Amino acid sequence: MAAFHRLGQRPLAVKVMRNKFTGEPAGYAFVHFQNDEEAIDTMHKLNGKPIPGTFPVVRFRLNTASREARANMQQEREFSVWVGDLSPDVDDYSLYRVFASKYSSIKTAKDTTCRDWFRRFKKNDFELEDKERSGKQKKFEDEKLEELLDQDVCQTLTELRKTLQVDELTVSKV
Repeated sequence: MAAFHRLGQRPLAVKVMRNKFTGEPAGYAFVHFQNDEEAIDTMHKLNGKPIPGTFPVVRFRLNTASREARANMQQEREFSVWVGDLSPDVDDYSLYRVFASKYSSIKTAKDTTCRDWFRRFKKNDFELEDKERSGKQKKFEDEKLEELLDQDVCQTLTELRKTLQVDELTVSKV
């Protein structure tokens, strides 16, 4: 609970789940707020941010689970909206705030630009060869992608499509 308080959030309760055999933390917790709006607001403000006091640094990975949402899941349809060419300074929370100011039904907003994927690729967190390709041939070589990343890790999908000379679908599947 202290980590939330240090970042200006006020949950009602935090229950850290434990491994029933070892008693060690299981790696997740249930965090309760006054209402769903506070929970969603906190999720957007803190998701991906470092948890204070953790070393090595551990980041918040938050999602929602409300009784009301589960009850309405069968009745309520959800839709996704894709927004392109966002500036590099846009994060999940600012994107959420823009949409929430116009649409009260918004549940979440996620910046799904390729920046994070590129960072992981550049740091060798995974390699393209590790990805299941379903027998399809590569449309460009890893070296070419690495060269592009050295130039600019925040290129838009449109810029990448033009540089790689492939269609938008190919770039969006990367």
